Amino acid sequence: MKSKDEKRFQFIRNVAMIIIIELTATDLPTVSVRMAMAIAGVLPVLIIYPFVQNNFVKGITLGGIKG
Repeated sequence: MKSKDEKRFQFIRNVAMIIIIELTATDLPTVSVRMAMAIAGVLPVLIIYPFVQNNFVKGITLGGIKG
């Protein structure tokens, strides 16, 4: 006969196993979806940077001058 604590531990372990099984890697996006998200995140920076490059370099230069 199992004690009350052993039953409680077994229940918690079973619940944890169910949660782990539900959160497996099958819920992650596929590689092609991840690559599309990476492109969507980088593309705006690549489009905007050439137009603000001079201001960006000036800001870094001014921030690096001690005085």
